[in-house]
Amino acid sequence: KPKNRDIFFHATMPPKKRAADSDGKQSKKQKTEEKQIPPSHSRVTDYTPVDLKDGEVKLVSWNVNGLRALQKDMNILQELASQEKPTVIGLQEVKIGAKSSDLKLFEDSIKGYTAYFNPCSVKEGYSGTGVYIDDAWKDKVKVTMDFPDSIKGAADCNGEGRCITVEFEDFFFVNTYVPNAGQKLDRLEYRTETWDPAMFAYLQSLEEKGKEVIWTGDLNCAHHEIDIHNPKGNKKTAGFTPQERESFSTFVENEKTGFIDIHRTLHPKEQAFTYWGYRGNLRYRNMGWRLDYWIGSKGTKDKVSSSTILDSYWGSDHCPISLILQAK
Repeated sequence: KPKNRDIFFHATMPPKKRAADSDGKQSKKQKTEEKQIPPSHSRVTDYTPVDLKDGEVKLVSWNVNGLRALQKDMNILQELASQEKPTVIGLQEVKIGAKSSDLKLFEDSIKGYTAYFNPCSVKEGYSGTGVYIDDAWKDKVKVTMDFPDSIKGAADCNGEGRCITVEFEDFFFVNTYVPNAGQKLDRLEYRTETWDPAMFAYLQSLEEKGKEVIWTGDLNCAHHEIDIHNPKGNKKTAGFTPQERESFSTFVENEKTGFIDIHRTLHPKEQAFTYWGYRGNLRYRNMGWRLDYWIGSKGTKDKVSSSTILDSYWGSDHCPISLILQAK
């Protein structure tokens, strides 16, 4: 297991949640909050990051649910990078503004990595994505923001900072924060009829350039019943509606497109989650959703050596995921 595993259990909580009362005793509230520490049966308890083989790269994705909150007590991103040693880290829901001062605040969060952010320009502190690229690779890749104008619907999708693409020599890394349909499903139509067609068209346009495509991020859809702890009770909930799942299926695990759910391909019967609501100690009870994915073009299947859900890392309502694959 990671050498400093306890760091991720405790240090991401505000000091008042970690410290005892001034008289040395803990309040009922503090005792309740301690239960948020995950049980020993955490899926990656015995997980140890592996060294990369020649020609391999390691990709990490994480919905951080706000960079400021994540980094409040300590540099969690630096710890993640030090433990995992990824080639690139894709972040979603960074929630930082477009002001240069906000961006500079997090540019140096990880030593030895160069940061690129795509903040939301239509609403301050909302949505947004970011990537950190290992400095050894930064001159070998090209970074672009949003969908190009040639994609139908791009004008209706760009502006919320939901996509960053990193072009490597032989593959594209597409980091995305897919729009949530909303608690009242007020964005369901936008999600399925505007965003999804534009997203899928963009991914196919990249594949047509002759390179493999890795699509990752918080894709805001539990595709199958195995991907959610309570499928029967959530059929009208954003992220598990029939409309979203059907739309997802038109592209993912569809013979016409050839794009695969890499983690599900490698772990067909595993029920593991990447998101847990804050209420009700759901993460402690492991009652969650798998919303974070590695979706790959058909040629990626034979190039991937591992896909791991890193659920020992705390600090957000999501946990990171990682992928190791062959690349030039």
